[in-house]
Amino acid sequence: MQRITTVVSGRPMVAWRASGARPSVVCVHGAGVSSREFQPFIKVLGRRHDAWSVDLPGSGASSGPPRPLGLRAPADAVAEWQTAVDLDRVVLLGGSFRRS
Repeated sequence: MQRITTVVSGRPMVAWRASGARPSVVCVHGAGVSSREFQPFIKVLGRRHDAWSVDLPGSGASSGPPRPLGLRAPADAVAEWQTAVDLDRVVLLGGSFRRS
C-alpha cells in the first residue's frame, strides 16, 4: 500500500492506495475518524480495483484547515483531491463509524 500526499487548497492531503484495475474506488471516512478505518478494506479491494482511502482535511495525516469546515467543504476537498491525483471516473464509498 502506498501513502500519497497531494496539496489541496494549499495544504497537504494524505491518501493510501492499493493499486489495481480501474474503475478506482475511493473510500471517504466520516466525522471523528480517518482513512485508517478503511485501510484493511482497501488492501482487499486493491486485489481487483484501484483502491484509495483519503484523509479529509484536519483528519488523520492531512493538514488541518485554517478555519472549521462547513458541510460542503469535505466534498469540495475530495473533488479537488480527485482532480489533483488524476482520477476522472471513480466510485465513491462513504462510511461513518460510531464507537460506543
